[in-house]
Amino acid sequence: MPSNRPRIDISPSEETIPPVQRCTLVIFGGSGDLARRRLIPALYNLLLDGLLPPNFAVIGLGRTVMTDEEFRATLRDGVVAHSRQALADDKWQDFAEHLFYVSGGNDDPNTYLRLKSRTEEVERNLQLPGNRIFYLSIPPSSFGSVCEGLEQAGLAAKPEAH
Repeated sequence: MPSNRPRIDISPSEETIPPVQRCTLVIFGGSGDLARRRLIPALYNLLLDGLLPPNFAVIGLGRTVMTDEEFRATLRDGVVAHSRQALADDKWQDFAEHLFYVSGGNDDPNTYLRLKSRTEEVERNLQLPGNRIFYLSIPPSSFGSVCEGLEQAGLAAKPEAH
């Protein structure tokens, strides 16, 4: 039975997206498949869409030993194969200058000291404020050691109890 109520036209409104703060994204498992196939292509697409701040850093941490340049080349291949938008060489070059790599094991306390040193160096060079996001693209069994390593190195603090 048809309703006598007037039809309400619902159309999406223009949504205002607040600006993203400058930050450093640290990806544990940065040399892995998820980073190469999903995370970095998604970040690259956000850059193309104008949704990344002009100044940011991505630091991949993984067990594979490689240089920043090797890391960037691996990620470029991932973007070419898995991005929803075609690779634009000039945009990629700008994006790649914000990608860095640290090698080490999640259970090795020295990894966190190297990560802290490298993070502070990158943030100093790029004039980033120390806003950090830690993305754990690793097995859940490693979460505890990563959280402890971050805390012991002074990269993350325990929340205050109130």
